[in-house]
Amino acid sequence: MVRLWGDVPLLTEELDPEAIRTTASRNSVNEVFGQIISDLEFASTNLPSGGNAARATQIAADILHAKVLIRQGKHGEAIPLLRSVDASGLIPISEVWDANNKLNDEMIFVIRFKADVPTESHGRWYETVETPLVSEDLRQAYIDAGDVLRGPLIEPNNDLGGPPIPLKFQEAPFGGGSYGSDYPVIRKADVVLLLAESLNEQGYVPDGEAFDLLNLVRARAGLSALASIDLATQDAFRDAVFEERRLEFALEGKRWFDLQRSGKST
Repeated sequence: MVRLWGDVPLLTEELDPEAIRTTASRNSVNEVFGQIISDLEFASTNLPSGGNAARATQIAADILHAKVLIRQGKHGEAIPLLRSVDASGLIPISEVWDANNKLNDEMIFVIRFKADVPTESHGRWYETVETPLVSEDLRQAYIDAGDVLRGPLIEPNNDLGGPPIPLKFQEAPFGGGSYGSDYPVIRKADVVLLLAESLNEQGYVPDGEAFDLLNLVRARAGLSALASIDLATQDAFRDAVFEERRLEFALEGKRWFDLQRSGKST
């Protein structure tokens, strides 16, 4: 809510609906973020340290905390929290989106769905009939990058019948269009790129750790490594990270917030 609308009412106790309607006012962004951070610190202390991505864990709380700090421009404070995730060993793209292996090592926190339980399934996310789903600009970005692994994931496909949906969220239909693919809220590639961004914001280091992290995600996508000869400034590296996020997280609900945070319009 605070990322979408700025100042919003901050309610920390149960109130009668009528009382909320007549007495609630909007609190400042800083007040809301302060409460969010306090809640996440409590969660980190009290949640289990391990477990699968279907349940909130200490690591999930820490990464969400880091995201809040980065949204506030506090990259230095976010770095120790981001380091709670092992950045090495990203699994292949095909395994990330394998509907038969949903709680894989890439996932840190997901919203779960089950195709064989009607009340726990979802419909065809991002289905399309006539209106183009993927903009020509985004489609061309995959082509320009030579991104043959991630590009097809966002292209609508109807090989299984019915309206086309992106391969990223497609699985064999069950019970007349019910789907059980999980929706990723936080996954490892997100953490890797946020750490690369935060290190760069603390100070540009030619061919330093931030480059290594960016290139981990690029290598998994089959793309060549970037070096300081390609990205010679802090601004150039920042732009490269946001472009990588655009290609990596297309249709995952992150792009608008990334644009908002970066101050860019496209």
